[in-house]
Amino acid sequence: MKRCTRCVLPENAPGISFDQHGVCNYCHSYKKLTYKGESALVKLLDSHRRRDSRYDCMVPVSGGRDSSFTLLKMVKDYGMKVLAIHYENPFTDPQRRHL
Repeated sequence: MKRCTRCVLPENAPGISFDQHGVCNYCHSYKKLTYKGESALVKLLDSHRRRDSRYDCMVPVSGGRDSSFTLLKMVKDYGMKVLAIHYENPFTDPQRRHL
């Protein structure tokens, strides 16, 4: 099976094509992420703070570690008034439905 010489995606990946050097189109179109830092995040959060009693933002919460940490961070570290949202779907653990 042919694979990309840079990222090793296989030839059966949807929409993949290779150049003459074996590098895939996904590698050619990749744009490196640039991080703006915590100060830029705080500036963005500050621009969404409300003076009234309404929520500043919404955080989707699955109950897992990532979303629970995000909720904690937004409330405790950044002082945001958060509306936590949980969508019960067919994959929701049955034990979770009784909370």
